[in-house]
Amino acid sequence: MPTYTIAGKTVLITGAAGGIGAAAARALQARGANVALADLGPGAASALARELGGDRALALTVDVTDTAALADAVDRTTGRFGSLDVVFANAGIAADPPATMATIDEATFERVVEVDLLGVWRTVRAALPHVIAARTWQPDRSRLRQQGLPGCLRRGSRRRWPRRSQGPDRRSRRARPRRPAPGLLPGRSRFRRR
Repeated sequence: MPTYTIAGKTVLITGAAGGIGAAAARALQARGANVALADLGPGAASALARELGGDRALALTVDVTDTAALADAVDRTTGRFGSLDVVFANAGIAADPPATMATIDEATFERVVEVDLLGVWRTVRAALPHVIAARTWQPDRSRLRQQGLPGCLRRGSRRRWPRRSQGPDRRSRRARPRRPAPGLLPGRSRFRRR
């Protein structure tokens, strides 16, 4: 698997004040990255930025449900560090107290979806033009060549369909492939020879 050098890159982390976000910020900065620490609470993000060192850490107060606030956070990050190379959409919440589908109230469920699903979409959407402009995103092409994309044919693969001219026994059956296209199905084939 190809490695990605993070030294000198800028990483925007949402939900950065605690848990996985804070641990990721510490690890990334230890490897030489600039980190923009976005969190809903201003105190915790500022405390973590002071802990990491002010020159390579930026504290941002951001609500991931607010598109304008995310755009402003991305602009402040690029203004401070010059570019944005990686976005880590880490912000998330859970129902408190934990609830099942049968017991959760509608407002709580909608809030969880708003933050956990749409918040990730808004974060990536706000940061993506800058990440693309930095030209640091590269797909793992070697894996795509080996496995193909789910539901798509790999380059160079073919399907072999029976022709009607192959005899009377083929005419009565539905046309089906003799074997699956490489890269189309993971693992063993579900098609069987008859």
